[in-house]
Amino acid sequence: MGIPVLSRLGASELVSVVVAVTILCLERVLRVVAYVIPTAVLDYVRYQALPGLPRLFSGYRDETEPNPVGKMAHIREMVQHHGFPFQEHIVDSDGYRLGIHRIPFGPLRTGPKASPSSASPRPDRANSADGTNANALAMIRRAASPLPAAAEGRPVVLLWHGFMMCSDVWVCSRTNSLAFMLVEEGYDVWLGNNRGNKYSFKHATMSAKSEEFWNFSLDEYTHDLANTVDYILQQTGQRSLVYVGFSQGTAQLFAALSCNPQLNDKIRIGCCLAPTGKPHDLRNSFITSLVKSTPSVLYLIFGRKSAIPSVLFWKNVFSPWVWVQLLDFFMHLLFNWTLSEIDFDEKLVLYRHLYSTASIKSVVHWFQIIRGGFAMFDDDPSARPWSTHALTHVPAHYPLKNITTPIALFYGAKDTLSDLPFLLASLPRPVFVLKVEDYEHLDCLWASSAHEILFPGVLGVIRHFAAVHPDGSPAPTPKSHPTISDEMVNRVIGYGIVQTPAFADDEGEDEYDEAAMLAAVQMAEGIRSTRTRKAEGGGKGGVLKLAASPAAAAKAKVKKTKKLAAANGTTSATPDSPSAKKRPARGHGQCVDADRLLRDGEDAELDVN
Repeated sequence: MGIPVLSRLGASELVSVVVAVTILCLERVLRVVAYVIPTAVLDYVRYQALPGLPRLFSGYRDETEPNPVGKMAHIREMVQHHGFPFQEHIVDSDGYRLGIHRIPFGPLRTGPKASPSSASPRPDRANSADGTNANALAMIRRAASPLPAAAEGRPVVLLWHGFMMCSDVWVCSRTNSLAFMLVEEGYDVWLGNNRGNKYSFKHATMSAKSEEFWNFSLDEYTHDLANTVDYILQQTGQRSLVYVGFSQGTAQLFAALSCNPQLNDKIRIGCCLAPTGKPHDLRNSFITSLVKSTPSVLYLIFGRKSAIPSVLFWKNVFSPWVWVQLLDFFMHLLFNWTLSEIDFDEKLVLYRHLYSTASIKSVVHWFQIIRGGFAMFDDDPSARPWSTHALTHVPAHYPLKNITTPIALFYGAKDTLSDLPFLLASLPRPVFVLKVEDYEHLDCLWASSAHEILFPGVLGVIRHFAAVHPDGSPAPTPKSHPTISDEMVNRVIGYGIVQTPAFADDEGEDEYDEAAMLAAVQMAEGIRSTRTRKAEGGGKGGVLKLAASPAAAAKAKVKKTKKLAAANGTTSATPDSPSAKKRPARGHGQCVDADRLLRDGEDAELDVN
């Protein structure tokens, strides 16, 4: 009998394992050395005794870092550095104290440094007879003055981070941040955090040093999302909000909506950046072998607490320049990403805020999803590497077709992690899909051109699809759009696929042809990134307007667009086709005017020069 995992590896993978184990052992040795040897001696060795090595280490005296955000340890510093007010709230979720953050209104006019006293208002709380909040969600850490009158009643947007991340990732840049863009557009922006990360590292009864603290996965992350939504709606007095998630933040949304019907009545639309349901197999053979291993083997290798906490140690050891090179190398090794759409100078800041703690169990859960589909955590999986589950049971899959909240997908054509065909086949009909030709997974969050290429599309979807509550009644909308023009938003929207409401069939039911939708997405030419379009001398994107029509009509439409694509490189639907007709969308009492979204966008070139 071979050794689990190792017996399935080749020579190169075995070398990688040896190197990884050596690095882990070296970390422990360096930790002991750092505690025992005086700091002055360490600094002499790092910066003077070895003249050729100082630039490798963090803290090098000649190291220049013009953007101080990379060194900021708390999101409060980052937000206030960029000139915005800041609030910090605490949400109770199964005993975990989740730190969530709020940017309630636009930038402060007094300068880039906001005083702590003016940074965070404290809304009134409704307490029960025993002095605690009625729904156990009302604990606010910071007190301040009430919101300005102009900030009251703003529509709420909740942003949620990805896997092994925290809310820092939304506010690393002043000009290339979706969070700041939404605030300046007139929205009340909240930033969520999952249990176990740097802002949610507390529990009412358990210590973070115990294994019980880390006994959570995607199943429990859905509780964090639902409890946070309830808390925000209670604090703002609104009935529903807009949700924007990145990567795992989209999977949390899908899982939570599919199992919690009431949550669908509290989210007007879900905008999914780099949407993830069932990731592709990873490129690295060693990681692929781990995916096929049983949880017991993974727990034996990595333990049952936090996943790869050594990342934080090495981040503080190496200089930002070296850290960027290392992360670029490992992400190319694992996912085949080039990360060429993110400027190197921006990576120096962004990568300092890339990682936050998560549980090993959540990693195991994702490995199970890769093997067997988008299912809940399997507590008793099969010990056979070729089987996805034990003979005694079948893992419960998330019932994604139960979702009634409108979903919009924004993805990169070069994303090797997300499995878009799986999502299109599993989710209800998405209301909008936008493809960016040159983007990879992380580019949907941090690409240097995202504020020109991707984020305006998110704004456009929110403007057009979030004007009503899920029950069809009018919802609050921003009073003005001071930052992004309607023309620019509509041009970006024009590169996407707008799902106009479908005809009802003879029995009055919607019919959604997943195959036709997938073909449409794959054929449509997405919007191009700034640097690629400049290198190629510009170019126009294709537009395809496809309704969820009966299968025969959909196939005919796809066939027609193929001919058009072969003739002139663009795709479009005729204005008088059935796809242009409208009826109220499912779950909403208002029909979206897809023609209005596309009017200024068909065959239009996005001017980002």
